[in-house]
Amino acid sequence: MTPQEFKTRYLKGLSDGFKGAPDEVKAELEQRFSEFITFPSEMIEKSMLSQKDQNFLSGVGLPKSAAPALNFLNLYELQPDFESRSFFKNYFLIGTGGGERLLAIEKESGAVVCFDLSSEKVSSILVNDSLEKFAECLCLFQEYRDRNELDICFEAMCGVDSMLTEYENFWEAETENFFDNVLESLNEAARKSNQ
Repeated sequence: MTPQEFKTRYLKGLSDGFKGAPDEVKAELEQRFSEFITFPSEMIEKSMLSQKDQNFLSGVGLPKSAAPALNFLNLYELQPDFESRSFFKNYFLIGTGGGERLLAIEKESGAVVCFDLSSEKVSSILVNDSLEKFAECLCLFQEYRDRNELDICFEAMCGVDSMLTEYENFWEAETENFFDNVLESLNEAARKSNQ
């Protein structure tokens, strides 16, 4: 999948997912989730990422917000000290995964990984074997969520990225926990409104 094919598929999935919503809600949701962020070319060029990943991130980029609770942003602009931390020297940070989790591309392998900074020992877990496979899994998550079929989404993701079956990984937990988290948020909102 090319970067442009990813963006087209992702935006079509958004539109399809919101088609049953009232017009004003649909417009607000599409505006919120259809914005893409690109990374500055000069930053990307010195990142030592593959040319393919550089072109992806500086050309089309990633959605600013995506399910499940992912936010893509230039973390180096927000916290310039990330670049100087030796722990992250082998990674290019691309966003957050909710809570204290950071998403990054491992420079040598090109794999997308997630760091949980809330644990005592910071370590990474696999998200996807490549940025291209990560983009496809973002689309799959959105498509299966909108069809209410997240129970079979992970299997489809494994068809895209066979590495997901070999390691503890991000997507398996996210597909299992998504509806639990949504229900918890709705229950919390209901409790607050009843107070």
